[in-house]
Amino acid sequence: MSRKKQSNPKQKQRQNFSVSNLIDILVTILQGQALSNEDADSIGRFYTYNVPKKMYRYRPEHQREIETVITNKIWFSKISSLNDPFELNFQVDAMRIINSDINMSKKMHSLPYLQQQSLLKKVSESVDYDEFHRNVSSKFTIACFSEKNDSLLMWGHYSSGHRGICIEYDTIDLGQAYGKVVVPVEYSNRLPAISLIDDTRIMRSFLDIIRIKSSDWKYEHEWRCIQDTGACGDNLTNNGALLDSSSPTAIYLGCMADGEFIKSLISSCKETLQIPIYRMVKARNEFKLIPEQII
Repeated sequence: MSRKKQSNPKQKQRQNFSVSNLIDILVTILQGQALSNEDADSIGRFYTYNVPKKMYRYRPEHQREIETVITNKIWFSKISSLNDPFELNFQVDAMRIINSDINMSKKMHSLPYLQQQSLLKKVSESVDYDEFHRNVSSKFTIACFSEKNDSLLMWGHYSSGHRGICIEYDTIDLGQAYGKVVVPVEYSNRLPAISLIDDTRIMRSFLDIIRIKSSDWKYEHEWRCIQDTGACGDNLTNNGALLDSSSPTAIYLGCMADGEFIKSLISSCKETLQIPIYRMVKARNEFKLIPEQII
């Protein structure tokens, strides 16, 4: 007689906790509210089982970046300083707004087709995009990470043409340093669609929008850490803030890194951080970067 497979409660909990649940808890964190023990436990399991163990930040060839690393800091950019012009762009789900109101929904479905389209357009145009941008763009800062440390494009775009560095962090430590608010970016060919943007949902709307980017950016495999500007204190500048972080677990030098930059990095980090330092090397038979430990 065959045995019925026992369900694993922990596995079921992992499966039931989604990115949407993570965003709900992130709203609580960003609003400065204390997490319940259940929420803290759920988000801990999510980071343990569903998130890459390591995250990476590509940085340019500059002495300032070395100083930032050895002092355990990370730069958080204001949204206006990010390099994607579509940040915070969205479309309005007018039908969802209408269906959320019983009376409006009944009216909508009683109208002829052309009048329905006119009502949808009117509802869509009633959303003040500029006011939404003003309300949220100055309230948050973002630090961007990648799941990959060997992306040819990322090294080329963000690390001074392979002359800079890529910094490795333990994801759990990173999440704890910032209240476990590292969230995955989703990629789409369409702008994110949202419904109501009122005072009670503006935070959730912001998070739904800021997590979605064009499919053209998919190669970045990006995760984002989001901080309220109020938490930045006196560190906040016109472009962002340099904030305390967890210690890096490794540093990777670009395959085109200059000798003087390498010497400076090694002399600064060897005793202070005591972590492995790698040099990315070009593979001989394919378009691939291979890390070789130098310390």
